[in-house]
Amino acid sequence: MNKKLLKIVLLSVLLLAACGKKAEEKKIAAAATPVTVAQATVHTIELLEDSVGSLESLADPQISAEVQGRVLQVLVVAGSEVKAGQVLAVMDAQDVTLTRQAAQAESGRVAALSANQGTSLERMKQLRAKNFISQAALDDAVAQDSAVQQQLLATRAQLALAERNVGKTRILSPVDGRVEKQIVSPGQFVKVGDPLFQLVTTKKLRARLPFPEDRASVIKPGMVVRLSSSATADKLAGKIDEIRPMVGSSRALMPLSLSIIQGRGNRAQR
Repeated sequence: MNKKLLKIVLLSVLLLAACGKKAEEKKIAAAATPVTVAQATVHTIELLEDSVGSLESLADPQISAEVQGRVLQVLVVAGSEVKAGQVLAVMDAQDVTLTRQAAQAESGRVAALSANQGTSLERMKQLRAKNFISQAALDDAVAQDSAVQQQLLATRAQLALAERNVGKTRILSPVDGRVEKQIVSPGQFVKVGDPLFQLVTTKKLRARLPFPEDRASVIKPGMVVRLSSSATADKLAGKIDEIRPMVGSSRALMPLSLSIIQGRGNRAQR
């Protein structure tokens, strides 16, 4: 009887212990916080900085007159988009055309003289071979032929220059870009070297942007950047060329010089 009672007591103790353990496990499970595990990866993010600077073109050629004359037509105005080789203005070509005609006539005259001198030289050589003339006479004929040949080269060069000047009466754009300033007007007489147009191209641009000195640890030369403005939806890509520390009116600044190569489909606003 005692053994049965002992077994009942032990069984009761074990049941109570099991119930207590289960209750403790439920408490621990209720107090645990779920955790999600993910593998860490590296991503490149863009740093956004605001600055008010200037955007300038690296190519802004000034078109000047290469020949003198009167301007007959001006085909573009300030703000016009132009392509390389496009005619910007037309000058009176009458004077240079007459000069070319004179050069053609002179070149033809010397060419005929050269041909006659060549024939004479061959005849002198034959006579010298038969000992009918002296060597000095032959040497003189050779010298005259050489002089005529040099004169012919000079007249042909003058003709080429005159023909080139005729082409210069059509003022052409050397680059793709925009007319920044129209200096010449129809009817105006211009001399060699007088400015006619100021062009600007947006293919290569430079941006100058000031930043506070505390950004020195973030902004580095060679860093690739993208520029945007609230005035346009276009974005320009480039890289930082140099950083020039300077002192402003209220704080130290770091003006940046950025080179931007304008890609297709993008436009720069000046």
